[in-house]
Amino acid sequence: MYFLAILTALGLSQLPGAGLGLAQEEKGVDIVMLMDESGSMKKLDPERFADEAAKLLLDIARLFGKEARVAVVAYGDGARVLLPFTALDSAYAGIKNSIVKMDRNAPFTDINSGLEVTYDLLEKREGLNQAFVVILTDGEIMERDIPPGTDIFVYKEKTASLAGNYNLRNWPVYTVAFTTGTTIYKDLARQTGADYYEVKGPSEVPDAYLKVFEDFLLRFVRRYPIQQGDHTEELIIDESISEITIVTGKKKGETVELIDPNGNPVEGERVKEKAYIIIKVVKPTPGTWRVVFKERGAVMYSIVIPKILVPEKPELPIDEPLKVQVKLVPTEPGKPVFPQDFSGEAYIHYPDGKSESFMLYDDGKHDDGLPNDGILGRSYYAISNEGDYHITVVIRHKKTGSEIRVKKPLRITYKPKIAVSIENPGFIGEPMKVSAFVVNKGGRVFTKESYTVVVTGPKFDVTTITLNDNGVGGDEQAADGRYTGLFTATKDPGRYTFRVQSDFEVQPLKPGEGVRSFKEEAEAYDEIWLSLGKVSTPGCLWFGELAGKTYEHRIQLYSYYPGKVMPNFYTFLVEKEGRLDIGATVPVIKTKSVPELEQGKPDFLRAEAQIPGPTPSGRYIVTATGMLQPLAKPVKTTYEFKTSTTGKVFLTFFGFSILIGGGAGLAYWLATKD
Repeated sequence: MYFLAILTALGLSQLPGAGLGLAQEEKGVDIVMLMDESGSMKKLDPERFADEAAKLLLDIARLFGKEARVAVVAYGDGARVLLPFTALDSAYAGIKNSIVKMDRNAPFTDINSGLEVTYDLLEKREGLNQAFVVILTDGEIMERDIPPGTDIFVYKEKTASLAGNYNLRNWPVYTVAFTTGTTIYKDLARQTGADYYEVKGPSEVPDAYLKVFEDFLLRFVRRYPIQQGDHTEELIIDESISEITIVTGKKKGETVELIDPNGNPVEGERVKEKAYIIIKVVKPTPGTWRVVFKERGAVMYSIVIPKILVPEKPELPIDEPLKVQVKLVPTEPGKPVFPQDFSGEAYIHYPDGKSESFMLYDDGKHDDGLPNDGILGRSYYAISNEGDYHITVVIRHKKTGSEIRVKKPLRITYKPKIAVSIENPGFIGEPMKVSAFVVNKGGRVFTKESYTVVVTGPKFDVTTITLNDNGVGGDEQAADGRYTGLFTATKDPGRYTFRVQSDFEVQPLKPGEGVRSFKEEAEAYDEIWLSLGKVSTPGCLWFGELAGKTYEHRIQLYSYYPGKVMPNFYTFLVEKEGRLDIGATVPVIKTKSVPELEQGKPDFLRAEAQIPGPTPSGRYIVTATGMLQPLAKPVKTTYEFKTSTTGKVFLTFFGFSILIGGGAGLAYWLATKD
């Protein structure tokens, strides 16, 4: 049972490089054995553990050409380094000697001190090797096991905080417990993306061996259950399999036999020890092989290595959907990959220990890329709670019935998401309204929220404006969470780029959390290609357009776009200046003809204005809204015109006639008066 601390520790599929499919590129791995030296550990015979564990590590390194270093840290009443990082070829004696130095009678089990010393050891090491920790302990931590005067709940909160630090550095912390119910160690392993094992007897040792090699080699594994007596299993080998490795437990005098498709026994490259046998065959002949097991065993196949492409980064905002993509990479260059032979499933492990899963596909229909391209994927829903999560991807090989697991840590975090909108009439000289706001505040309180916009014009001139939420300067309503400003320097045609820079401070949601600060950026752009010329609204002298008649409005437009465009105003909103009596009608305007504008050549958009009979006299404001095609660019402009009634015109002329006639008569009378 003593091998388990090392056997389960070598879970390289859970390390950052392996999770990204970098098994062929990694330089090596650093292993820290974190050993409980409390008095109750004496019964576990640590000298034997040291001897067998070091031998196993050495065998693995020699068989698979793995560069590895090992260190030993003891924890109990505090913590101390017993063996600094040492290469495996010289670690055998070092591990054994360091175990002799253990206290074995420590009055406490201070795991937090052990984690702190180990973290410092990993921080100060040379090189960029992957790293993980394996804890060997004999029981749960109770209040009597921690330093006097320490509250057990505060102590466990610190353990969780230390686990978060390990998780951020992608240093899994495995635990092997020689007891049951060790909750604090289970949580520690889960929070760092590792595994937790409880050892109940020697019969569990073979399974631990299998776990080591599965994780260590990143190979597909098929396990075979315990059966009475000899039992034979068939191995279906095709050209995609570059290597097979058989691992089996062993008792004195018992062995395992491998037979090739021609019926010949195969020795392969072997490692034989008291408790295990390893057989490795490179480039096996395609066909049906047989393996005769005397004990529980497993076969590992070198077929492909799953490489997690997405999520690419270890952090994901809470409001973004989770997307998983895994690429099947051959273990040898040039080896074929047959995507149809694989299936995939992704598991999301939550901070509270719960998990859920969803299938991955390679059919081109699930956000996985092209069909049958060797990339399995799926888009899932957004996770709404912050915390440290882990993703486990299980890829199964249908022909051999084997599977492989790769893990990746994922921290779900809150991050303000900025929405930017630009109201742009699309005409030179007209102001553009820029607005920004946070779309995912939820119940969070922002004690600081500011926005600065850096605008780069078509000629690369730069203008800076500040957005406000005070109800003035283009802002419609104060304190509504929408910050607005007006950009007026629209003197040139072309593209305007708006880079919104924000600064936030968010109050904590939970007690004990500090204020969080964010500096976020967002970018948007809009374009201006038109200028407005003369607007012609014909009518009767200064009276304007007469009720009951139809007129043609002509809007002169200039285009600066390097190509042909068509400005189509499809909506004309007509509003009367001043009060409009209840039941009164207003003019109706519709587009009559749309010009095709060329760069630098003016033309008119013609609109038909129908003035209903009961239209009251007065000044009207028209807001014309449309689209500049084929750019799909919204455009908007305003112009004015006047209306009058026929009766009003008649009375006006009648009054003028009387005035003029009376004036002429008076002048004649004065001129002829004696």
